[in-house]
Amino acid sequence: MNHTLKALILVSIFGVIAVFAGLKGHYVVFICTILVFISVVMTYLWYRLVFSNVLFERKLSHEEVEYGTSVSMILSISNNKMLPLFGLRIEYDVSAGLELDDPSKLIKIKDGVCNKFRDYYNLSGYEKRTKTFELKPMQRGRFELAAGTVYYADPFGLFFKEQKEAFPSC
Repeated sequence: MNHTLKALILVSIFGVIAVFAGLKGHYVVFICTILVFISVVMTYLWYRLVFSNVLFERKLSHEEVEYGTSVSMILSISNNKMLPLFGLRIEYDVSAGLELDDPSKLIKIKDGVCNKFRDYYNLSGYEKRTKTFELKPMQRGRFELAAGTVYYADPFGLFFKEQKEAFPSC
């Protein structure tokens, strides 16, 4: 379902409930539905503005690395607005044969050519978060890091958004 349509339906439902509750004199229900109404509107606006003024960067310390040594990958996210971002999920494909210093960030796909890197971020307004990961080749060959995708879901779980190719390919 279209996110704008979903927001419109929710706002309409709670608006109608608020009007009827107010007319019938049920002021507690009226206040509660107005609060939910405002929450849905704010959540929709949050969803619309989530990726504006957010910068994603990925850098490698070396383009080439010898077998048995490691390369540092630096992920950086800058939130250049007042709106905080909760629960950003970053995913991209990593060639099989590359290992991370933190194995919980790498999802191994059986019989696959690549594995999936996954990490989570929470950022306050005007915050920059940088994380460094060590990549170590476990076999000889050429390895690639695919363009990353960033996923976001609002704190209430009403709206979901993704930005493909947020990180350039390496």
